Amino acid sequence: MKAEFDVLFVAARLVEEMGESAARFSRVKLVETTAANEALAADFWRQVTHVCEARLAARTKLDSEAAPATGG
Repeated sequence: MKAEFDVLFVAARLVEEMGESAARFSRVKLVETTAANEALAADFWRQVTHVCEARLAARTKLDSEAAPATGG
């Protein structure tokens, strides 16, 4: 259960601090940990990547809905 909170916390901080680069950063960490044969770390970064992508997609959707429609 603690691991889930860690994933959510890290993903939230990455998105907050890095914005669109958060998903790319977490993917790089996933590749590094996979290459180093660190299964637990790779699983952690895989989950972080998914959460980052979901948060960024939700944020993009909210931003597009909040943008005023311009009509002619």
